[in-house]
Amino acid sequence: KSFDDNAVKMENICLSFEGRLEQLENEMRPMKTLSHKLSIAKRNITEAVEEMDKVNEYFSLESEKREAILKGVRGASFSRLVEYSDDVSCLIEAINFMKSNPSLKSQSVALKGLQGLCTNASNELLQEFSRIMKSIGSTVHFSKETQTFEPINPLSDSTANCLNAIQASLIQLNQQSALTKAYSKTRKNSVASAVLAWTERFEGDNMSIRNINENRPIYYQEAEKLRNFLDFAVKLVAGERLLWEKCMNVNPIKKRDFKAEEAFLLSVKDVINKLLKDVDRSVKETLVELKAIQGEEGKGSKIRESKIKSWNTADLDRRVEGMVILLEMGDTLTKGAALLLRVLKMGTANETNSLADELEGVKSRLCRAALNSCEELANAVRNDPTGKKNVPDNASVHVLASNTLRAAKLILPFREGYETLIKASQQKMPWEFYKSSSNLMEIKEDSEKCIAEVQNCPRFTAFINHVINQLHENLIEKSMLYPAGKIGDALAQLFLLNNANYVLTNSRTTAIGASITESSQSSRSVIASMSARAEAIATIFKPLTPNPKDRRALTAVSEFGTTHDKYDAVVRSHSFTEIVTPRTQKRTEAVDIFFSGNVSLKIDETSRSLTVFQFLTRATQKKYEQLFTEKAASYCKMLFNPLAKVLQDDIGQLEYGSRGKLLNLECGRLIKSKFSKFNEAWEELQNSQRGVSVGDESVRGLLTDEARRRVLQPYKKIFSTYKDVQFSKKHQMEYLRYTPESVAKSLDELFRG
Repeated sequence: KSFDDNAVKMENICLSFEGRLEQLENEMRPMKTLSHKLSIAKRNITEAVEEMDKVNEYFSLESEKREAILKGVRGASFSRLVEYSDDVSCLIEAINFMKSNPSLKSQSVALKGLQGLCTNASNELLQEFSRIMKSIGSTVHFSKETQTFEPINPLSDSTANCLNAIQASLIQLNQQSALTKAYSKTRKNSVASAVLAWTERFEGDNMSIRNINENRPIYYQEAEKLRNFLDFAVKLVAGERLLWEKCMNVNPIKKRDFKAEEAFLLSVKDVINKLLKDVDRSVKETLVELKAIQGEEGKGSKIRESKIKSWNTADLDRRVEGMVILLEMGDTLTKGAALLLRVLKMGTANETNSLADELEGVKSRLCRAALNSCEELANAVRNDPTGKKNVPDNASVHVLASNTLRAAKLILPFREGYETLIKASQQKMPWEFYKSSSNLMEIKEDSEKCIAEVQNCPRFTAFINHVINQLHENLIEKSMLYPAGKIGDALAQLFLLNNANYVLTNSRTTAIGASITESSQSSRSVIASMSARAEAIATIFKPLTPNPKDRRALTAVSEFGTTHDKYDAVVRSHSFTEIVTPRTQKRTEAVDIFFSGNVSLKIDETSRSLTVFQFLTRATQKKYEQLFTEKAASYCKMLFNPLAKVLQDDIGQLEYGSRGKLLNLECGRLIKSKFSKFNEAWEELQNSQRGVSVGDESVRGLLTDEARRRVLQPYKKIFSTYKDVQFSKKHQMEYLRYTPESVAKSLDELFRG
């Protein structure tokens, strides 16, 4: 009962307390509402005061920043440039505020003052930017050690940071156009100075430095200049591209800046224009001199049969070298242009610009000229004059054969370049095997058994086979010019034998003496085969992969009014917090290789051992092998069969007179007739083959062995059988005037000219 009473009391107390709390809450509610209203009023007042302070700050900003802005940034450090950039950001923020609140009192006056400071800041920044850019030297320098221009990096990291800070400020000030103009103007002058320095060394009167042999024909000199200048141009343009990326703080891989790209293209335009003019001039002068050598008149590069000079003139080497020089220039330009296009194209491989288009155009013109020169070589081989004066009297190797093989060997180093040229030009040549499925299959089947160099050059293989087959046709026609009769026929057979053997043997050799292309294989040349520097350029300026998601990034840099936060996100982050990706790391390593001079060549031992014979199809090889075999057999038959027939021992049993000492008249006359016919045939052979030459010692040995087998051995037998027989009373020694020893000596002297 006591517990229940206490519980009731506690319940009553709680109910009474709850009532009093409710009453208190009702009494406090007006106070709470008033307090909330006071808090809102306080916050509004605070914000209004802050906004008024901000307005006052914006209106007083001109006076506060005027001294710092007018002081300028000439020779300023990077930290000072960052402070200056912060001041510029404040001015731009104030200008944007003024423009968004045109009703403010004295807004126009304050806005005018702020804009005036921004104009002064723009001028100061542009002047400092131009000053720094002018202080940056050329991206190439002449090396006395290598006697070539080598790339260098003239920009330090501190200078690059200063330029980036200035650029960021100018972008905020909407001065990107002026910025790109200042860049292109200063770098254009630097590039022009570099081109002038190259010109003075390699085109001026300084003969101690020029690597041009004045004793060479004009086209050789032009080709040498083209190689030197193309090497220089690739290094210069690649160096300028790397400098541009650092100075303008651009990275086409991440974000395109088309205005900045235009500045770069404009800065290197002069070097590309000089290259285009030099190529066109070189092609023109080469064609003019080649036409003069070939005796052509009028325009056009096609050889006219009536105007072709014989290949046995003093201009043979110049004609062959001229053709090879054109092909070499085409190959050189193709390699160099591929590197230049890598540098000039900022986007994908299919994207283009004016300089890239012009470069592609001049490359196409040179490709056409080079391929036309190949066609002219084939025509010259086929149409070489076939008059009586154009065959050797001694049936030796014709100069046409030697020069054709020489030309083929000179072309071999440019087999890959030839493939590139003919693919780039899309020009259908007369020797293209691709219209004939059987010939194409033959090349493929042959290539499967050949080294990689032959497999990778099917079009070059077709050209070489065409030229060698044209030589075959011309040699057949020339052999028909020897006089009719036994002697002339023998000379014709020996002529074809000599030339077929020369093609088969000489095409297997690699030695050719001093090549006209030695200078182009300099280990310091960026366009040399297997150049590490060329590989570095290809890695550094790898084309972008097209991606539709990246289209939004291909826009110009921000408009006027970029905020300080946006500036930090877009510009500063790239300068200070570069994320190292695998591609970035690989690119950095390639840049080091480009500037370090690590351009040693990887020696291609296979290329050194390549021969023309390896590029001949089985059909072409068989044609010459069959020609050699047939003519060797027919020549020996025509030359030695008459003697072999005479030397047949058909006299039979000797019959003597009644006394038994002297031969009877009939038997004596048979022996006299045999020796008389041998002497006559032997003298005819000696007279007909006097001066005849077989240059190949092995072939000469084969012919001599065949003569010994067919002539000397039967003659020894006949001579030993009848030398002691008295078959003539008065003229025995006259009939036996040629002893086996003298015949053997004469046979050894045959075919030696």
